[in-house]
Order: sequence, then C-alpha cells, then structure tokens
Amino acid sequence: MRQQQAAVKSHFFNGFIDHLESDVLVADAGGVIQAVNTRFLESWGGTREQYYGASCFQLNDQEKHGENRRTLFEQAVMTGNKVHEEVTSPNSDGAVRNYSVTAMPVHDELGVIRHVVLMREDMTEKRRLEQQLAESQRLAAIGELSAYIAHEIRNPLFAIGGFARKLLNNPDLSEQLKDVARVILEEAQRLEATCKNVTSFAQPTVCSQSGVDVNSIAVRTVLLLSMGNENSNIQFTLEPSQQVPMAHGSVDLIQQALINVVKNAMEAVGKAGTIQVRTRFAEATVYLEVEDDGPGIPADMQDKVFNPFFSTKEAGTGLGLAMTRKLINECNGRIFLHSKSGGPTIVSMALQPFLAESGTSE
Repeated sequence: MRQQQAAVKSHFFNGFIDHLESDVLVADAGGVIQAVNTRFLESWGGTREQYYGASCFQLNDQEKHGENRRTLFEQAVMTGNKVHEEVTSPNSDGAVRNYSVTAMPVHDELGVIRHVVLMREDMTEKRRLEQQLAESQRLAAIGELSAYIAHEIRNPLFAIGGFARKLLNNPDLSEQLKDVARVILEEAQRLEATCKNVTSFAQPTVCSQSGVDVNSIAVRTVLLLSMGNENSNIQFTLEPSQQVPMAHGSVDLIQQALINVVKNAMEAVGKAGTIQVRTRFAEATVYLEVEDDGPGIPADMQDKVFNPFFSTKEAGTGLGLAMTRKLINECNGRIFLHSKSGGPTIVSMALQPFLAESGTSE
C-alpha cells in the first residue's frame, strides 16, 4: 500500500514539475540528483537517466553557476528556508543573460530535510522589457520637456533670423556689420537645426509590422554614405550574410538607424580609417552591425553613449545614438555597443526575425 502511495506521489510530483517553465532539479540532502523536469533537459541536454544519481555540483555548467548552486544548496540545508539569487553570465554567443536561481528545502513529517529543489529561470527577456519600459518613460519625460523648450526657443530664433536677413539686404550697411549679421544668421540657423532634431526626437514614431531585408539596407546605406566621401581615406567594407532572414520592423526606421550609426563611425575614424557593415543571424536574432577602427570609447563612457544629449564631440548634440536606440526599440529590437580605448568599436542592432502570417484557405 505504501509503495502504491509513493508511486502515485512520485508520478504526481514529476507531472507537476514537468509543467513548470523553469529548469527544475531535485536532489537529496547530499546533493545527489533524484529528478529533473523536461525544461531542464531542453536547456542542458541529455536524458533523465544520465542525471539520476549524479551530483548536482558536478554538472557541465556552461553558464558557470556551479558555485552559486552549491552556495544556495548549502544555505537552504543549513537554514531550512528557501534561498534565492539572481546571477548574470554570458552565453555561447557572448550575450549576457540573467537567471533567477532558487533553492527550496523539502521537509518530511518530522521536519527533517530530505530533498532540495533547485530552480533556474531565464529572466533575460523580462529584465529587458523592464529596462525598456523604464527607458521609455524616462525618454518620454525628456522628450516632453525638450519639445517645450525647443518650441519656446524657435519663436525668438525666427525673429532673430528675420532681422539678420533684413540687415544683410540693407544696401547702406557696411561690410563689417554685414559679416556680423551673417554670423548671427548662421548661428540662428544652427540653433534652428538643433531645435528640429530635438523636436524629432520627442515625437513618437510608428514601426510597421512588415519584413525588412537588412542586406538591402546595408548595401544602400554604404553606397549612399560612401558616394559623398570620395575625397576621404575612409574605406567601407560590406559583409552581408546570405543566411539572414527578413527582420521585423520598418525599412525607414532601420535605415535611418543604420545611417546614424555609420555617420557616427565616420566621425570616429576621422579622415582615414575602415568601417565595416555586416549582417548575421544567430540565436533566432537578426544582427545589423557596424565596426570601425577609430580610437574607441573608454569603459566609463560606454553606458552613456545612448543617453540623450550626451556627446564626446565638441559640436555634437548627443541625439544621434539616442535617436538610433529609440528607432530600434520601437521596432522591438535592441542596440548595444562593444568597445575599448584604442578601438575597435562595434555597434550591434539586434532585430527579431519577421514571421509572415500565413493565410488560411477555405
């Protein structure tokens, strides 16, 4: 009778953990694996038989969570309480992922710890969405304030520019004063352009639900920007991958984002350098990347380059890369930077592959 009850409990327990979205491993108090769920096998590979009887501390842990797992396990056994920790680690592609790791002791009728349930949940997408929401709220506040300031500045700028033009058209004005009027007009026009950029940044953009050929965008962008730089010593190289599927997004938004990144790379390399534009497909993600051999970006500045109004250039507005991130985010994509002092610098735009809706036939 007891064996039947134990079998029923075991069947119920295994069925229960198999429906959990987390990787689940059950070990005895000594760390010997007693059960794993299907999600665990999907993440780690192998069969249940390979894990049963093995030590949970000696798994082939690509994410280097072995020490965290042992520490949490020991804390759960010592305290008799559930222990939780969030860890970050790079995957095989070098992208950092966030994991929630929990160790939960299981007591018998006498209060003795017989088993420990170890659970690992991939929190990367959740954390990304949380960061994107927080960033969207922050940018919305900045955009609203910026749009108001730009609007208030443009009205007097219009008057200043008008008076400067009137002075330039005055035949009685000396050339010396006309030179002053030209400077006033040029500065007014520069501020007008800045206000226009700020207003554009503050305005919402809409990303259409369509498939985008990133290879065509890469080719068109390189052709466009290289045509205006025949006299420079900047070398463009193009590496489109034939394995890249259509990406989810808007042609206009993605092309504008790529133009912004390439222009930024051109400013970084100066009068001579190499800029490579490439595409690739990895881990169900379409990547559009720009690499330059410029001086690179110091580590303490890399977290700031996508912030509005942050610029390392004396005459920069700090809106180019901020606008680029806004465009990519609104296509449900991500943008990140890899760099170091002395170069190179790589800006990667990660986009979701486009899944065309299949029509239904009657």
